[in-house]
Amino acid sequence: MTELRGMRRLDSQPACWQIDLDEPALDATGALLADDERARAARFVRPLLAERYRRAHGALRWLLGRHCGVDGGGLRFDANAHGKPSLREAPGMPRPSAALPHFNLSHSDRHALVAICDDAPVGVDIEALREIRDLDGWAVAQLSERERAQWRALPDADRTTAFLYGWTRKEAALKALGVGLAQVAPAQIDVGLEPLAGPVTLGPAQWRLRWLGPLDCDGAVVASLAVADTGADAR
Repeated sequence: MTELRGMRRLDSQPACWQIDLDEPALDATGALLADDERARAARFVRPLLAERYRRAHGALRWLLGRHCGVDGGGLRFDANAHGKPSLREAPGMPRPSAALPHFNLSHSDRHALVAICDDAPVGVDIEALREIRDLDGWAVAQLSERERAQWRALPDADRTTAFLYGWTRKEAALKALGVGLAQVAPAQIDVGLEPLAGPVTLGPAQWRLRWLGPLDCDGAVVASLAVADTGADAR
């Protein structure tokens, strides 16, 4: 089965999809949403944000349902202590709970990313390119000492993209590890600002990632993918 209009499978491993949240064809996935997701969408003050929320979470359910061979509307989720969701085993699920896929969702402006991986926790982050007020202040607060040195060596015209590149790497890494930003200050982990990809060890906790690198997405966005090292990771 092909993707719905507004979805694009990226050339990545594990599988990732870029989703255009302003594509009306994605409204068809709204029927898959659970009651709590509909209620959350209804709380948005701006209709556009509600619409994009429904399309992002509907697309996630559609992709996960197709991946698992079930109706995406019947999927149920749990969350860890830091809020990262995971699939819950449910009646009719053709896989035992230990074999359920890992997944992650990120969205920014009209863009969303979904990653699905059968053998390891994943994290993705996407950020629309935009002007950042007090970029210097953000860089000091969010980048490691080495990253700040890299950032300051760049021409002014490149600094916004570089900062967002580093930020998406940090977000994707922490999401793959199942750790929240409330528990780890971004400046405590060093991911670098150069466009490299591969295995990484992060932070004083020595978290290991099997993969951390950029995703080649359409549009004015920066995006990153992280895959946890299952040798030291537990669901």
